Amino acid sequence: MLKGSSGHQACAACKHQRRKCTPECLLAPFFPAEHGDKFKAVHKVFGVSNVVKLIKSLDNEEKQTRAIESICWEAEWRQLEPVEGCWAEFKRLNEELHRLRRELAEIHMCAKVYCAKNALPHGSCNNNNNNNNHNNSGNGHSCESCMGPTIGGAGTYGLIGLEGGSEGGDHVTPCPPAPPSLNQHYYFQ
Repeated sequence: MLKGSSGHQACAACKHQRRKCTPECLLAPFFPAEHGDKFKAVHKVFGVSNVVKLIKSLDNEEKQTRAIESICWEAEWRQLEPVEGCWAEFKRLNEELHRLRRELAEIHMCAKVYCAKNALPHGSCNNNNNNNNHNNSGNGHSCESCMGPTIGGAGTYGLIGLEGGSEGGDHVTPCPPAPPSLNQHYYFQ
């Protein structure tokens, strides 16, 4: 291991550049000796002088740390995706976010249909501990009785087939299963 004249271990940047690492080294706090691969990726994408300029331009350690974390992430993605870099990951996460929002909207729609089919007041499907004399445990109905056959093998939620999807094929909507009907309390007037 390379050690400076003061006896401290050389950082990944100084090791890579084969120079003596001094206690005043700007890159040492961000690229310790064991982070050689991370520094090589940053060096290849941004260059040492640009990283040093970035560190010097920021006024406190928190901003410097966040900037180094950001450029390390960008450099790693540039190695994984040479053409699009971190933009590829951003697009993937954005598509996943939109997909999850669509699924959530479909689940809300299924819950509304379930409440409407069972003549439950709006919002009571989500509250099992209310005292409004309504049986919130499903009334023996399932999504299958509301919307059609459930497709098995969907994990915790059944999948409900809806016909006439936007692409012309079958559209599948996840829907929570009906709560169990044990221990139902019936109220007589």
